[in-house]
Amino acid sequence: MYICILNNSRLMSTIRDPTPCAILEAGELLKAGDLVAFPTETVYGLGANALDELAVQKIFSTKGRPSDNPLIVHVPDIDSAHPLVESIDTWSERLAANFWPGPLTIILPVRPDSGIAKTVTAGLSTVGIRVPDHPVALALLRAARVPLAAPSANKSGSPSPTTARHVFNDHGENGPRMILDGGSCRVGLESTVVEVRGDDVYILRPGGVTPEMISEKIALSMDRIHMAFRMLESNETPKAPGMKYRHYAPKAPVVPVMNHEDWTMIQLKESDVVIVFDTLNVVGGRRLSFGPGDVRIASERLFDLLRQTDEMNTSTVYIDCSFDHSDGLGHALWNRISKAAARK
Repeated sequence: MYICILNNSRLMSTIRDPTPCAILEAGELLKAGDLVAFPTETVYGLGANALDELAVQKIFSTKGRPSDNPLIVHVPDIDSAHPLVESIDTWSERLAANFWPGPLTIILPVRPDSGIAKTVTAGLSTVGIRVPDHPVALALLRAARVPLAAPSANKSGSPSPTTARHVFNDHGENGPRMILDGGSCRVGLESTVVEVRGDDVYILRPGGVTPEMISEKIALSMDRIHMAFRMLESNETPKAPGMKYRHYAPKAPVVPVMNHEDWTMIQLKESDVVIVFDTLNVVGGRRLSFGPGDVRIASERLFDLLRQTDEMNTSTVYIDCSFDHSDGLGHALWNRISKAAARK
């Protein structure tokens, strides 16, 4: 299905279950310097030809993204990554072999002659690379035949989009030239970002690939996997998205509620929204559900629920954060909620 909007003689299409012909058309748009939004297993990405400086700059202007916030480059397979980087160390090779395609981004030294636009790396000597695990994303990468720089397709700072409708709601007629609609994203949180230093793996942003999964798959002891995500200072340059600027926040203030007992101290107004697991009974406010108590389901739903609060004339969003933060995916879910709360 095509939903077409004519905007100053510029045709934008939203394509549901895109056909091979539609994907080929999207690939041609990317090679011509246009932006295309596309689904991945994590969130929807706002894609541009990573070798085209002017096209990449459109990502920053469309999102309102700070220029020192680097972008992740998407490729269809590990062989496509080799021409872009100086080398891939043994541990990174093992990570790629076990988690690509998948929600893992690996920070690697960029080749000076790779052609990667300077804006992609924010002037750094490294670049984040990943192979997405979504049939539409992989088909688009093969059709475009160029690496795609693609951050989340939201306006900078707002909750990431997990449906094509979220992308359109954020940008309207001034957004990407085409949106490929592949349905809802199954992971719902952005990729895990890692960097290998010697024989140690540093997690710069938590996501769907957890420390426990890394340890098991590449036979690396947990004491060699380090949680290295923190909010950077204003004079520091991030190596990966999500390390410096506030993210994921709806319009209303977000308040994490850490323990079930804490709810008794909150006087909920009718205009407040609570996002809770089904097992928790809260009196007052308007209720949105994380589901039955599964952190994975909650992670998949988080951004959509935060966006729903924007449509509900919400005063304050209270979120049940009594889940286990020590669990790998619990780390990632808490990371997103805490950043949404910190913005206010």
